[in-house]
Formats: sequence, C-alpha cells, structure tokens
Amino acid sequence: MNKEILHATAFEINDLLTEYIMVHNKILKKAGSFLSLFRRVNFKELYADTEIILSKFNSISEKVALLKTELYGDLPQNQKDFFDCLSDYVDALTSTVDALHTKVNLLHQRSQNKNSLSFKELQAADKDYQECINNYMRIGDRLNELYGQI
Repeated sequence: MNKEILHATAFEINDLLTEYIMVHNKILKKAGSFLSLFRRVNFKELYADTEIILSKFNSISEKVALLKTELYGDLPQNQKDFFDCLSDYVDALTSTVDALHTKVNLLHQRSQNKNSLSFKELQAADKDYQECINNYMRIGDRLNELYGQI
C-alpha cells in the first residue's frame, strides 16, 4: 500500500514538473529572446502563470509533509530513502518555481514602471533561477536512481 502511495505521489509531482516546464518554456518564448526586446510582452499573464504553478507546488509540498507524518515510520529503509529524496526534490522544484516567480515579478513591475530593474538585478535573478534548476536536476537524477530500488 505504501509503495503505491509513493508511486502515485511521485507521478503527481512529475505531472507538476511537466506543467512547470510548460510555463518555463512559455516565458522563454515570449520574454526570453532577442526579439522580445522589440515587442510588447504581457508580463502580467506570465506572472499569473507562475502564481498558479507556485501555488500547486506549495500544495504538493504540504501533501508530502503530511504523508511523511502519516506513513514514514512504516516504510522500509529503501522507501524512506526514496521518500527523503522525493521530499528534497519537491522542495527544490518549489524553490525553482519561486525563483522564476520572483524573476517574472521583477520584469512585470518594470513593465508597469513600478521599479527600475537594473541589468545587475536581472542577472542576479537569472543566476538564482539557474542555480535552482541545477539543484532540482541534480536531486532528480538521484531520485530516478532510487525509484528503481523501491
């Protein structure tokens, strides 16, 4: 039973990862190219997209925390290892989406003339976001290894 719950939770997280990637790609297409400098970008819409996906990741993080309190003690060690990594993965993905949300918010605020975003600030936001991506991918590689062992 616990194994099925772990599998279902992992697949649910994978579905959210797919949604996040779609949002990421949409942002890159609309606002991440040289041509986007010469056309009007609807950062309000992109910001709303990141709000939605961030909310979903916050919800799954809460679900994983709840599952940990409910069934962690009953898991064999290999499933505990997987669950720990899955929990770290959700945290890393949530941080990644939060970094994207912050970056898009900065761009949205600049597009509304509510702040003056310097190139240095944008670079820092990009760097933070890229570090988050690298972290979740590293943890994801480990999670894939552990998945075969549960």
